Amino acid sequence: MIGLVKFLDRYLGGLICLLLWPFSLLKFRRKEVRNILVIMFWGIGSNIAGLPAVKALKQRYPDAQITVLAPKKNKGIFYGLDPIDRKEFLDLNALNVLWFMLRNILRYDLAVDMEHYLNISAIIGFVTSREVIGFKNRLRRLLYSNSIRFDPSKHAVDNNLSLARLAGARPKKHALVKLHHKPEDCKAVERFLKKEGYRKRDLLVGICPGSGPTMTQRRWMPERFAQLADRIIDRYDGAVVFVGGPDEYELCSKIQVMMSNDSINSCGKVSLRQLIALIEKCRLFVSNDTGPMHIAAAQGVPTIGIFGPETPTIFGPYGEKHIAVYKGGECSPCIRIYEGRHVKCDNPVCMQAVSVEEVFRNVEKMMKR
Repeated sequence: MIGLVKFLDRYLGGLICLLLWPFSLLKFRRKEVRNILVIMFWGIGSNIAGLPAVKALKQRYPDAQITVLAPKKNKGIFYGLDPIDRKEFLDLNALNVLWFMLRNILRYDLAVDMEHYLNISAIIGFVTSREVIGFKNRLRRLLYSNSIRFDPSKHAVDNNLSLARLAGARPKKHALVKLHHKPEDCKAVERFLKKEGYRKRDLLVGICPGSGPTMTQRRWMPERFAQLADRIIDRYDGAVVFVGGPDEYELCSKIQVMMSNDSINSCGKVSLRQLIALIEKCRLFVSNDTGPMHIAAAQGVPTIGIFGPETPTIFGPYGEKHIAVYKGGECSPCIRIYEGRHVKCDNPVCMQAVSVEEVFRNVEKMMKR
């Protein structure tokens, strides 16, 4: 379904932007801001990278109602977050998007579009809001009241904060927003770990070897994750828990078979909120460039991110206490979200260049802190 949305966006989105552009002349600009829509599509990492900007908007407009529009699958990320007054979650398809626009025509005084490239988010903002702010790109720029270019030399968090500044906010500090969960989520995680043989006194290290089904080139080799996990268990006499979505259960099981030590596979066995609670329990987290890595960084867990197809400059674990392992190469980065560029690669030499020894050295460095 995501592939269909992107296909329609590419071939119809630009035309719709052109058709809507003349109507921008008929819009009255906002005199005061009472209702704000923040559009945050796609992955968990993108959502987490946008939350500091949402917080900054709430600080600037404390009396305004802030509504976040985000993917339904990421609902757990937004639980209990104070800056957000209202949440709208969509399964991203044409009918759902159309229905959202029809029932919210010019409902908002201001829309802040944190999507980097696609036209659909700009169209949503234009139809539902009197003023729209976003990243200047392709024909979508015609629908914005004000816009800036996405800066690939800055982290996604800082790019989103630049959008908030464009809307009048003045962020006081650059830090991720800590995610929330319910007490019963912690209890469910404790029951799960106990069932898997984990003892509370054991040091727990989380590892995420997946990257989602559409970005498999971001994955470090399974055999290297197996070697790394064994070295961590042997050195620190602790436990390793593999995390990911239900579709990554087989990948983690494959890695477990390669290991000489026992480990825990949580893929598909915990909810998103429970995953947040699970990651919080970890002394250290090692991950490819994917959602759980950003959850770990948001929760303050020392995090090592392994990068290759995409530069950690934009989507590395945010914060000084974290480390990104990145070797680069002539063809890297081949994923550029701000250009809508996603290259399928059967030979990710950038990931092959990252050795187990290098990642383990960083594990040792973090364990000494």
